[in-house]
Amino acid sequence: MAEAFSIRAIRLNDLVALGELNHEFNGLVMTPEQIAVRLRSTQHSELVVVAEMSDRIVGFACVQICDSVCYARPWAELTELYVREGCRRQGLGRGLVQEAERLARQKGATDMVIRTGEANAAGQALYSTLGYTTQPHLTLQKPLSEPT
Repeated sequence: MAEAFSIRAIRLNDLVALGELNHEFNGLVMTPEQIAVRLRSTQHSELVVVAEMSDRIVGFACVQICDSVCYARPWAELTELYVREGCRRQGLGRGLVQEAERLARQKGATDMVIRTGEANAAGQALYSTLGYTTQPHLTLQKPLSEPT
């Protein structure tokens, strides 16, 4: 039987746990103070939700709200989704995405975009069950910093 969990907006007392999860997921080391600064600076353009199980933060999702002068309404992009390995396949990822969608709709977003790795079969399967479809877009990327 799956353990009970809750999905909610991030709180300041979650910053240590978010830092640990982000390190597991992205390999980045950030202090709670650094995360707090980033949260304040993105509070109007990014939403962060967490999954809590047994009084521990075990997952998170980040959603960027994208506004443009070329479109009448904003859209959203799910930029991060991570659930700690031992807590997967219990509905937390689904709950995080659904809460991210709800909050994005509250901010006026008309669509949610998700980019994920071609090899991320588990993520693609989850997104598909939530109604997401593959789009014929190509993502191009270039580093903006000078090589060292």
